Amino acid sequence: MKPAARLILFTEGLDGQHGGIQRVTRCAMEALAAEPTPSAVWSANDAGGGVSPPQVRVRGFARRYARMALAALLATPSCRKEAPLVCWHLRLAPVAALLSWRMRRPFRVFLHGIEAWGALSPRVRWAMGRANFLGANSEYTLHRFRAAHPCFSKLPGRAFPLGLSSELGDPETGRLPSALDGRPFLLSVTRLAEAYKGEETLLRAFARVRGLRSGLALVLVGSGPGLNRLRETANDLGLGDSVVFTGGVSDADLSALYRSCLAFALISEGEGFGLVYAEAMAHGKPCVATDADAACEIVRHTENGLVVPPRDENATASALRRLVAEPAFAARLGAAARADVERRFLPRHFCARMAEFMGIVRT
Repeated sequence: MKPAARLILFTEGLDGQHGGIQRVTRCAMEALAAEPTPSAVWSANDAGGGVSPPQVRVRGFARRYARMALAALLATPSCRKEAPLVCWHLRLAPVAALLSWRMRRPFRVFLHGIEAWGALSPRVRWAMGRANFLGANSEYTLHRFRAAHPCFSKLPGRAFPLGLSSELGDPETGRLPSALDGRPFLLSVTRLAEAYKGEETLLRAFARVRGLRSGLALVLVGSGPGLNRLRETANDLGLGDSVVFTGGVSDADLSALYRSCLAFALISEGEGFGLVYAEAMAHGKPCVATDADAACEIVRHTENGLVVPPRDENATASALRRLVAEPAFAARLGAAARADVERRFLPRHFCARMAEFMGIVRT
């Protein structure tokens, strides 16, 4: 096989795990698959050996991070001299720096969100000294990284907004939870792990509006250590079976939920991008988001959705009330949301942006 045109360092997602970053990672693989020249991929968390495009060599390290670092230190460069070295996740920057030293070239790194503006370990800070370019999933992420780490504020960078992958299934093949039984519902998709996601604010706001329509439900998709706490909150609010916790669902079932909901809501204050908003919008659904993070780069107030302050259950309840009580208004926002996705966030737009970041030149 010819020397690779580039080497990409991934964390996870190649073996089919669910989640936003995993879906984004596989979209980056789709961009590589569309490129005729070969690429080398190192995946930190995956075992490797799965199906990959013929022109992509995948090496999995199955969470053996020391082994990955040693492989970088001892690597025999197998890429062309001008090949880009791409680090797809900030915490792999130390490995990228070792490869950078070994291959005698700098590397570019992609910033995905909250990990980019948190405290950096000494190893990551050292490693970022060898980076020569920042990609970010949003202007918000890029700005917050530079504000949090002024020593890297002059490092060149650009936002490469995310978008849909080709993975969401045909909604006709998915199924809704049996607990809904034809009831109208609002939808949220989250990890149920971080307080900044705003699930409690959403539950309290929903408690104020559930009487607007008979049988109105709130469906929370996702799993995590916060599940029991949120169940208790729902019970304390007297919501009973009006809140449906589904846990993780298949792509087909998620697509069916997007298609059938009245509206989507995620009252987060720490989204580096917010892929779930784009997924809901692709199904013609208006979204409720906050003005505290990158969601504002996707959801525009009264144009394709509604934007509220974070942790404000009164404003959140007002937004939900308007979308439930004014179906014509909700439909107008939903149509504009779908048009926005078709203009900016389809898989082909996403793959083109990922290709540009990874140094793939289309001819």
